Amino acid sequence: MRCMICASSMVPSMAKDFGGVYGLTEVSYERCVACGFVQSSTHAKMPLAEWERLNREFHASYQGSGVAEGDPRWMERIETQARVMTRLVRDGILPGGPWVDYACGDGELADRLERNGLDVTRYDRYMRTGVGRYLEKEELLKSGKKWEVVINTSAFEHFLSMEPIEEIFELARDGVLAVHTLVSERVPTDALWFYLFPVHVSFFTNAAMQILFERYGFASSIYHVEARLWFWFRHRDRAFERYCASHSAAGDTLVWRDAFVDYWKE
Repeated sequence: MRCMICASSMVPSMAKDFGGVYGLTEVSYERCVACGFVQSSTHAKMPLAEWERLNREFHASYQGSGVAEGDPRWMERIETQARVMTRLVRDGILPGGPWVDYACGDGELADRLERNGLDVTRYDRYMRTGVGRYLEKEELLKSGKKWEVVINTSAFEHFLSMEPIEEIFELARDGVLAVHTLVSERVPTDALWFYLFPVHVSFFTNAAMQILFERYGFASSIYHVEARLWFWFRHRDRAFERYCASHSAAGDTLVWRDAFVDYWKE
């Protein structure tokens, strides 16, 4: 098995027994010797139909309910993300639209952004709770539309290949990428690690994210700590640094860098 981020060798990292939950027993994870990226080799070997069934069953167990399995602060985080993104538009840091929320789930975040006056299109491969409001994949990728902001929250950890990641970066070729996932300096090797959900299969390090950041032509980023949200830009602007400093002094925690913001070191 080769690392999907940098193509280096993968070595055994840890294993977790899910005890039959969603049909999963022991799952093995491998770590990249170069960038530290970790992925489930068990999920990678699953037939596509089984992987899609697992995704549908897991997400259908909570979406639309206002709660998330294993993530009790889900709605609080979404509220914060919507508030922060709306303010960044108001302050001229983010463009006003059109936006697309890739892998939007049941559309909770997009709903809040729309209520705040933003134009947000939805796409999700598995969840279709809003009839008539979701683009088909072919329509999304072939529309030729210029998306000023591409949102992707709580999805990178579900990707088994580079295909959806490359789709996201292609959609963001002319705009800003807003991404939420767990990123750490090193991925733990503890089978009791809280982030080992049945459908979490890929775990990103700061080094892995920096590789993607550079490969796809981004130049600077902002991280909002309370929203757990990165914004990747294709240009450098020292005004971003001044903006982050002033708002951090006012109560938020924003960090700007001419790189991927490697905020989480643990």
